[in-house]
Amino acid sequence: MFITSILQFLDKTALNYANLFGIRDDLDLTGSQFNWLASIFYFGYMSGQFPASYLYARYSTGKIVGVCTVLWGITVLAFSFTRNFAGAAVLRYFLGIFEAPITPGLTLAVGYWWTRGEAPLRMN
Repeated sequence: MFITSILQFLDKTALNYANLFGIRDDLDLTGSQFNWLASIFYFGYMSGQFPASYLYARYSTGKIVGVCTVLWGITVLAFSFTRNFAGAAVLRYFLGIFEAPITPGLTLAVGYWWTRGEAPLRMN
């Protein structure tokens, strides 16, 4: 759970590191396209929140977190093959969708494994 949380944080900040290494030139970004790449992730994140809560009510937490983590990893790998703004924007949107269930799922998992008094120490 700790590693997944760290990777999720790093993924959210990875675009800023990519900017330092020339993603604007690699994708031929112009004007505010870089800003849109940063923002569209959160549009996907918001879009993924409601379906995630529905899925958690219907299916096993472990399966949802596992599937979303694998899909999230595939999307991160696919991002390395993008060559333009449109492809990057689509992948950033899906990245947000696949990351949305991770934090709530890990919070649910902590609630399953530890008591109410022990859980806050694990969620920090």
